[in-house]
Amino acid sequence: MSADSATLKLDNQKNGWKGVCIHQHANGDCYLCPVRALGRRILHIRRNGGDDKTYLSAYWENGGRRYVTHNHISDGLKLAAATLDYPACKGIPIERIDTHSLRCGGANALALSGYSDRQIQKMGRWRSATFLEYIK
Repeated sequence: MSADSATLKLDNQKNGWKGVCIHQHANGDCYLCPVRALGRRILHIRRNGGDDKTYLSAYWENGGRRYVTHNHISDGLKLAAATLDYPACKGIPIERIDTHSLRCGGANALALSGYSDRQIQKMGRWRSATFLEYIK
């Protein structure tokens, strides 16, 4: 794969924005590059009979197409938190961990890495300064 960037169009989002495009640049990493990861997803989908209308969350199991859901992600986060003993080590009850934890954690990681508030707001697609509640 030799693309140096990719653009995703999000038809609908929780924040109500429709038709928003997100552009990613390749970072040169063989495995952790977002553009290469997208390319691998598309190749996987095409190899399994998907087309340009197939969601990126598609996977195939027992000969049938399935989709990763909110519950799959939520259950995986809760399992990881339980495995890492978050209630005892971090004081975070398992029932408080959900998919929104990814947005909170992502905003915190960006802030701790030195990104500006404006950069965090843009990367997280926040319309308001709500994200500041997570990082300050």
